[in-house]
Formats: sequence, structure tokens, C-alpha cells
Amino acid sequence: RFFKEKKEEIDSRYPFERSERFNREIKKLGVNSDGLSYLDQFRNLITEIGNAMGYIRMVRSGGLYYTSNAIKFIPDLQNIVEFEELVTRDGLSSQSETAAKNLDKVISTLQNN
Repeated sequence: RFFKEKKEEIDSRYPFERSERFNREIKKLGVNSDGLSYLDQFRNLITEIGNAMGYIRMVRSGGLYYTSNAIKFIPDLQNIVEFEELVTRDGLSSQSETAAKNLDKVISTLQNN
């Protein structure tokens, strides 16, 4: 609230004295067994959350990169052949049907991503 009310007066900079006083007040609340104040624990928690979010973004980017590299082997994304129908129509083995069904699922997943 202080910052919102005094934003123009303090040139959008939080005063150092207020932050020092805040830190002192937080330390009065006590520390844990490792000697960390609640503010230190909060900083650690925020760091861990940030690291988890970075990891999720990295995994997502890797997945998108993989998908974009794999989809380039499908010549026409608008007219994709259903391999399971072709295998069934030609009377091939059940293993071929299973393989065709799996291939159709993979291609569908690549197309949707």
C-alpha cells in the first residue's frame, strides 16, 4: 500500500530504509533449525518454484522441437492415409494391424501437436 500511495514521490523505487526495517521485523519472528528466517525460507521456495517452471518450459520446448522434426517426414498433413484400414483391407496379419494402428496413433499425435 505504501508503494502505491508514494510511487510518484519515490520515483518507483522502494526505499532501502523500509526494506531494512522489514527484514529486521521478519527476523524477530524467529529462525528455523538451519538458521534461516521466514524471508530466507520464502526466497528458497520462490527459487524452487522458478526452477520447476524453467524445467517445465525446457521439457515443453524439447517436445515441440522433437515434434517439429518428426512431422517433416509426413509429406501431406491435410491428406493423411489411415494405415489400419489399408492393412485390414489387404488382409495382412494381426501384428501388421497392431503396427498400423500404432502408426496411425503416432501420426495423429504429431498432427495435433
